[in-house]
Amino acid sequence: MMQLNKYHRLILFLTLINFFWLNAQKGIVLNKKLDSMIAVATDGANTQNYFKSLKLAEQVKKLALESNETYYLARAEDIIAGAYTDLYEYTKAEYYQLKSIEHSEILKDSNLLALGYSNLAHAYMLADSFEKSNESLKIAQEIDSENKYNTRLYIYETKVMSLYKQGMYDSLVKTAHAGLHELESRMKINLSDPNFESNDWIELMNVRLQITFELYVAYGLMELNKDLEVANELLNKHKDKKLEDILYASVRVYENYYRINEYKAQYFLSLPIQQLDSIKYYKAQEKKYYFATIDYLNKTSKIKTDYLTQAIVSENKAEQLKLTAEGRKREAEFNGRLIYLLAFLVLFALAFVVYFKRVNSVIKKVNASLDEANINLKRMYLNRDHFLALVSNEIRTPLYTLEQLIETVPTNDSEIEDELVLANYSLLNLRHSIDNSLQYSQLNYFNKNDNELNNRPVNLKDLLEELQMNYRSLLIANNVDLRIIYNADNNIFNVERSKLALVLNNLLKNAIEKDDVSEVELRVVERPINQIESVLTFCVWDNAELIKKEITEYIEKGDFVIEDENITKGIKLGLILSNQLLALYNSKLKFSGDEFNNLVSFDMKLVASNKAKLVSKINKTRKRSILYVDNNQFNLYTFNKIIGSLDYACDTVNSESAIDKVAKKRYDLILIDVDEKEVDCFRGTRELRNYNKALPIIAITSLSKDVVLHKCKEYSIKDVIAKPIDLNELSRALVKYA
Repeated sequence: MMQLNKYHRLILFLTLINFFWLNAQKGIVLNKKLDSMIAVATDGANTQNYFKSLKLAEQVKKLALESNETYYLARAEDIIAGAYTDLYEYTKAEYYQLKSIEHSEILKDSNLLALGYSNLAHAYMLADSFEKSNESLKIAQEIDSENKYNTRLYIYETKVMSLYKQGMYDSLVKTAHAGLHELESRMKINLSDPNFESNDWIELMNVRLQITFELYVAYGLMELNKDLEVANELLNKHKDKKLEDILYASVRVYENYYRINEYKAQYFLSLPIQQLDSIKYYKAQEKKYYFATIDYLNKTSKIKTDYLTQAIVSENKAEQLKLTAEGRKREAEFNGRLIYLLAFLVLFALAFVVYFKRVNSVIKKVNASLDEANINLKRMYLNRDHFLALVSNEIRTPLYTLEQLIETVPTNDSEIEDELVLANYSLLNLRHSIDNSLQYSQLNYFNKNDNELNNRPVNLKDLLEELQMNYRSLLIANNVDLRIIYNADNNIFNVERSKLALVLNNLLKNAIEKDDVSEVELRVVERPINQIESVLTFCVWDNAELIKKEITEYIEKGDFVIEDENITKGIKLGLILSNQLLALYNSKLKFSGDEFNNLVSFDMKLVASNKAKLVSKINKTRKRSILYVDNNQFNLYTFNKIIGSLDYACDTVNSESAIDKVAKKRYDLILIDVDEKEVDCFRGTRELRNYNKALPIIAITSLSKDVVLHKCKEYSIKDVIAKPIDLNELSRALVKYA
């Protein structure tokens, strides 16, 4: 048995070794194939076969993606970018060069990155994107700061071409000389290095760079019109060379031929004694290469079109055959699956019918039971509500009888004065406790829907006076002074009287009965929102210290819990209940103060039921006032007349003085021109609203209404009126908003 286990382990070990060896061999074979394809693609680019190069690079890219070979993917994308650069497809060249850089960054390959950014800079330069070209050159220099990859020479090559295109000829000559110096230094270093191995590619690059730098020195000197003899020597040196074998066969080769002959003609024209034959010759050569450039472009365009057309047709045919075969295969598979699906659906339908009948029967029984339970539950809640109403009536009836009985006792009898105060105090406490308990029960323990507020017109001033009368005995018993200050323009508001009275009772009683309190003040302040709504702030102040933080947190939390059944005081039921009642009005208690002052306040947004009459009365007695804002003096004069003719009082003002005007005077409506160039009128509307948030604003514009409507909504501008002004439209707007 032990011997058998050893054989099993040996077989497993040999199998694993074989598996890894085969995978390694596959990887080596694939890499050799990719290296070969990249070499052919690069050679195709160097021998004008850009389309062949492009096609091969695309195949390398596909294989690299399938085998997850990021290095070969980056190389392929770099070759594709170069092919597109030579075909003047600079947008595609940029896209593929950036993809190559992205994959080179994943590999952290400095050589590929330096090459990628220098190639990207060259493409940007050819596309006249000089700023982007300079940025890419800077990155390439930073990556290859020690010039390990000869990046500096390619940077100089791109720079001299860029400077020539931008007409910066002084910098061009200096940069071209620097490039020549760098090339000479690099060649000397290579010759002195015993380990350096030269090849045809390196030799070709050195010759290409030398010719490029010397030609651009000559171009710069000719444009600057200095050292013309030096420039002429350099032009003579290269004018008879076969540049298409050195500088790549593209339109740029013919451009260099064209420039050499152009500058040669310019040189002979600059001589004191002009040689007309030479001038005519170089002018003719210049013209010849100009047309050669155009012919090359046309030829390239035709080859490109033919190649792409043929490639698209071939690929379409292959794709069509592939799709047809796949379609037939899928159709057969689909038909087989469809038969199985139909059989399954028939069985499923039969099973569902049986199941549905059974479930339907069960659901009917359950629904009947639920309906019966719901009726019983409603009956139970209804009984609870009736019980609560009955208990409330049974408690309050004898309580009110006692109150009326005490009122019949003579108050001028000094012998029983203290007893009367104590009796009234006790009755007040009893009534207050009963009201709190019943209201808390309604909100928390019974089904009564108190979210539906029973708001009715209530005279708040009368309510506060009644509270002050009711608290006489409590104030006397606790030796406290109570002040009630009512600072509001309106007296009658729509509110549920019992709930508001209960909140105020709780706040006042809590303040009066605190230790060391001698003064209590209830203040009511009104802040109008619009013509019918106001925010009323109720503040109860006393001269004791601020309520402790843990108590206010307990009140705000609202969980009424009696942990000890023997505790009967200090449970803050009244304040918790007050918060629950205020929540129905979207409000809550606020606590503030210090060691000598305690302030409890709350806000209520209420409708003033006597405001409608007040507004209508004002409308009859006061002429509506309108402010028109515009920086055009003629428009100000015209609008003053138009609005005055509609029986409105109108003030006109420029945009700079508008805010001061609104701060000093009340207006019913503002008309503002939004075509101004000197001021941001939209932002100005926000500053105007700081003085009256409800003030309506209408925009006047000579633009299309749709153009400004969206922005007007953003700044809460009520409406837009387009020029020329329609008097009927303006009149309707004034009636609506003023």
